[in-house]
Amino acid sequence: MSIYVGIDGGGSKTSWVAVFDDGRLGGNGVLGPSNMHSVGQAGMAAVLRTIVDKVREATHVQTFDWVNICLGLSGVDRFQERTVVEGVLKELGVKRYRLETDAAIALAGATAGEPGVVVIAGTGSLAYGVGSGGKKAKSGGWGYLLGDEGSGYYIGRMAISAALKAHDWRGPKTQLTELLLKHFALERVEAMYQLTYHRGLTRVEVAAVTRVVVQAALEGDVVSQLILDEAGNELAVSAAAVRAQLGLKSTDPGIVATVGGVFEKSSRVREAFISRLTDRCPGAKVIWPEFQPAVGAISLAMELKGAAFRAFAEKSGLNKLNLAARV
Repeated sequence: MSIYVGIDGGGSKTSWVAVFDDGRLGGNGVLGPSNMHSVGQAGMAAVLRTIVDKVREATHVQTFDWVNICLGLSGVDRFQERTVVEGVLKELGVKRYRLETDAAIALAGATAGEPGVVVIAGTGSLAYGVGSGGKKAKSGGWGYLLGDEGSGYYIGRMAISAALKAHDWRGPKTQLTELLLKHFALERVEAMYQLTYHRGLTRVEVAAVTRVVVQAALEGDVVSQLILDEAGNELAVSAAAVRAQLGLKSTDPGIVATVGGVFEKSSRVREAFISRLTDRCPGAKVIWPEFQPAVGAISLAMELKGAAFRAFAEKSGLNKLNLAARV
């Protein structure tokens, strides 16, 4: 009997799920980040080691000879990064694995392996798509220094900047000023500078500010509303770019799935995204994903898609699996 494991590793969290080939759910869970650009090679290895231990415990296997793992990890687009991950898997005794990007498993989960486009907005952001002929395309994903527009980090950085501009009288007043002081337990706005440059806010800490922006926007803060609207706009631009790379005309039909904590925690971002994408690509159909990315990794590990995977997911309960999302 074979066991299949799907792993979704990103900059904020790492989700995993294990299932037996007869449909029994073996276990699942959520751990911390595993993007090696955020937590380093040692941090990434520690998360994978914990998952391997948990899979052994949950499924009562001692050897991984019959375990098939599909890993979808952010930050493994290049050969050097993939080599590092493969070395860790070898040390952990994992012999049968498929290493993908987080975008690939997110799309597989969103459409049950069918062609389409997925837009991911978590700590980072990118858009990824696969056409009907198997052609692949990507837009964004250049990291927090050069890109990640529309991401949690982008929203958090824009919010902190807006508070500083308001303090300098270079921008409109905003509730973000007081809310951010409370969020970071600071007494003065100037302390945000010290916090950012001297203590060093992590990407995850900046992305967590998204919750503050969402709160302020719901309370009527215009600056926060504009930040969320712009995030949705940026994500729509990436989705439209991927469709164009795949050779789709603006009026051509096609699924576009929204994945990640930003979409899940802010209806305003998603509404702005849908509005702008519909303007650019009226043929696009925006959906919530059918399955979560870790489940998408299971579909790739099993090499099942469409109706066949949907039937297996229903039998095993993967279609009801809830793995906590974070911004």
